[in-house]
Amino acid sequence: MRRFDVLRAKLNRSAWSLVIDESARGDESQRERGIFDEIIDERYRNEQDTLLISNCAADQFGSECGPLVASRIHEKGMLLLCD
Repeated sequence: MRRFDVLRAKLNRSAWSLVIDESARGDESQRERGIFDEIIDERYRNEQDTLLISNCAADQFGSECGPLVASRIHEKGMLLLCD
């Protein structure tokens, strides 16, 4: 297992709360986006708290973070705007 895969496994199993800053950068590689989606999806299924922080506008967040993350937020999350 590669080092990043080990870290990802530990994050999903042990970190009950996880904060991800700059979650909707939009400049990730396809591999990075896939890993991000896997982490969010597994945490969603395990009902673990995940806080995503971004500087993009509310109307851009869904398209920037991707359809999987946007659907998870729509189903069980919320968007908090800080001006």
